[in-house]
Amino acid sequence: MAGIKDAFSKGITTINMKTNGLMEQNKLKTYISTLTQQEEELYSKLGRLMYQNWKEGRMDTSVYTGMMQEIDKKKATIAEQQKKIEEIKEQENQVLGTAGPAVDPNAVFCGHCGAQNNAGSRFCFRCGQQL
Repeated sequence: MAGIKDAFSKGITTINMKTNGLMEQNKLKTYISTLTQQEEELYSKLGRLMYQNWKEGRMDTSVYTGMMQEIDKKKATIAEQQKKIEEIKEQENQVLGTAGPAVDPNAVFCGHCGAQNNAGSRFCFRCGQQL
């Protein structure tokens, strides 16, 4: 009887951990997607501004610095969120005693879908987004 009770308890704990982990990961992935979209909008705005200034003969690069810094901030925040996703997965594996897939320290993670890509990849293997 105790064996059944322990197995049931372990099953409930596993379901709870996986559900909480997936919910948290999905929140982070949604945030990453929003940041990626904002980053793309900044790139587009920056390009339009540069073109307009070039057309008018004004190529003062100090005008673009703020936008470029904002893009760098978005990239850093995306990397932080991807790291949090990996930490959630590691924590889940530790608590449940399951071994996760090895993470290549040189891997590149897609800002759009979060997939792990080989170092040097230019496009995501899962969604095709430029890395």
